[in-house]
Amino acid sequence: MLAPPAGVLTSPEMTTEVVALARRARPDQVDTREVMAVLPHGTGTVKVVEGGLEIPMKRARTRR
Repeated sequence: MLAPPAGVLTSPEMTTEVVALARRARPDQVDTREVMAVLPHGTGTVKVVEGGLEIPMKRARTRR
């Protein structure tokens, strides 16, 4: 492994590249900036595609 040039500091946080893939039923509702904000460190990209699981809600029955 080569040493970095003199005067350049490196750390895992600076060199980590994160690629996140999220499958969502409604990908247009995902804020990719919020996803990146919760990653602990590094830089990266977030790709959101259609997919995932959508569970339909049943209507609550009321007693009379």
